[in-house]
Amino acid sequence: MSSTSSARLRETIFSTRSNSQSRPGPRDITLLARCALIATLAPAILRFDLGRVQRLLEPAPETKRGRRHPAAPSIHVRVERLERWVDAVLRHGAPLVRPSCTRRGIALYYGLRRLGVDVALCFGVDTSGTSTVGHCWIAVDGRPAFERSDPCARFREVARISRCGVET
Repeated sequence: MSSTSSARLRETIFSTRSNSQSRPGPRDITLLARCALIATLAPAILRFDLGRVQRLLEPAPETKRGRRHPAAPSIHVRVERLERWVDAVLRHGAPLVRPSCTRRGIALYYGLRRLGVDVALCFGVDTSGTSTVGHCWIAVDGRPAFERSDPCARFREVARISRCGVET
């Protein structure tokens, strides 16, 4: 992805939704189905060590693929659509999928990495209260993305999964 394209993608991720209404293609529908499955399996996936979780969630090395269809939606539209779909699965997926930041983070990480977006899956804890509270979020260029408020203000990051591996 070029630096101009990366900058536009960051604008898309950190800005308000544009409510793009283009029709999803077969690849998008397949990706949504896989993200829904990953969200469902998130508790089982997290029973593995973080190194194995990273390998499970990362896409396979690129192989030669056919040309992209000229009418395919832009990466920005696909990222917005993916976020809306993952949130819809979490909202309406009961009893198989209970909403949680972990399920959302894992599903978004899985989908965004398959779209070619360089993101990180961050895990943090807040021990300031009477009990320990955890949170999971997506980061782009070190900044939290797809969050209503900055989780870094409350949670201390303890682990991060990215294409480069696991950082603790």
